[in-house]
Amino acid sequence: MKKIYKEHACHPWRLGVNMLAIGPAFMSFFFGIKSLSSVHTSFATGGALWFTNLSVPDPHHILPVLACGTFLGVMETALRGRQASMVK
Repeated sequence: MKKIYKEHACHPWRLGVNMLAIGPAFMSFFFGIKSLSSVHTSFATGGALWFTNLSVPDPHHILPVLACGTFLGVMETALRGRQASMVK
């Protein structure tokens, strides 16, 4: 297996490096914004569309699903970009 990886310059661990690099940043943004709701009272009154109070959880779970979908889209785009660069 190592011989095949070496012949084709394939490094499967590099795909996981992106997730390990982006994951902590994503988590720190999430927890930082979550803790801001206790500091800034404007989170209780500022909002849009179906979420008028930003200090309570989303009752329809649209925002968490949207955030996860965006994260998945970024990972898929990075994967396709790496695959395309390996083909050349």
